[in-house]
Amino acid sequence: MALNKKIAVVAFDKQTSFGTLAASRKYGFGVRSGSILDAGVDQAYEELTTANRFPPSAYRSGAQWTVDAVSRAWPRSVVMLLENALGSRNTTGAGDPFTHTLTPADVPGYLTAATRLDTEYHKIRDCRVDVLSFSWNQAEPVEMGVRMMGTVGSPYTTSGDPTTDDSDQQSFYPAGGVFQIDSDSTTPVTADITGGTITIANHLEAVRVSRSLEPIDVWPGLHEITVTLRLIPTNTTLWRSVVTGADAGTALGSAPVYGSFHTLFTITAGTRDLDMTATRIAFMGDYPEPDPAGGPVEIELTGTVVKPAAAAFTAVVHNQDAATNYAGS
Repeated sequence: MALNKKIAVVAFDKQTSFGTLAASRKYGFGVRSGSILDAGVDQAYEELTTANRFPPSAYRSGAQWTVDAVSRAWPRSVVMLLENALGSRNTTGAGDPFTHTLTPADVPGYLTAATRLDTEYHKIRDCRVDVLSFSWNQAEPVEMGVRMMGTVGSPYTTSGDPTTDDSDQQSFYPAGGVFQIDSDSTTPVTADITGGTITIANHLEAVRVSRSLEPIDVWPGLHEITVTLRLIPTNTTLWRSVVTGADAGTALGSAPVYGSFHTLFTITAGTRDLDMTATRIAFMGDYPEPDPAGGPVEIELTGTVVKPAAAAFTAVVHNQDAATNYAGS
């Protein structure tokens, strides 16, 4: 019988050491779109003159195992992904709810990615999160995209589903949350935000050596955290301060100004929520265009987090899982 593409899961667990597959599939979820397994094989044909017009042979010069999928964001699994995307986690609390504070660190650890398509199961070891993004539109649930890159693939492994499958749980949504921005201070204020995207990128680079098609490591490069927010303003002060350097500015500023943002997505505030904030972002955006059809003005501001005196970016998650759940296997 044919494989059923409705049956698909992405799972992962933290490795206790580099080069060793995690023993379990701790967290997992279903996907909305994307690729749950890609070998990324570089293959070409040999370019040589021959006795006829056909290429004489083919060769392979490299491979890169990846998982690149879009799903929702859930309270339990998002903590492990954020820890790997950012690098550091601190968990506090004696019981439900536990508080997980996630901040940037120079060298994140490794995950084992495990995927399933119907009855076929696969694993990739030594994975790191290359990109983790959160996007939303109005009051629709948060959509999460994750791209993991690893070293050695183990396709067609024995069966096994995640210990904690979040697919049948409630995911985070914007309604009832907090949405704040300021384009020229460290104190964001509430705004009529209609949607946006928060993207954490590690710009991973495969470490390649001559003895293997598969990389021997995936190494983090620039830590780029980009924030895009759309909002309906009552005036263009936010754009004005970006361009001029002050809320009441009347001339182009000669230096960039730094702003801040704060978003809180929730299921139940204080017990199941996702809070993200940064206090030094150089925003830019376009002045709004007129429209003969009328309607409210919407502006979009985009900025990249730059190095501050304190933590560049902080994510806080409240959920029911203790620190031991994120220890790895």
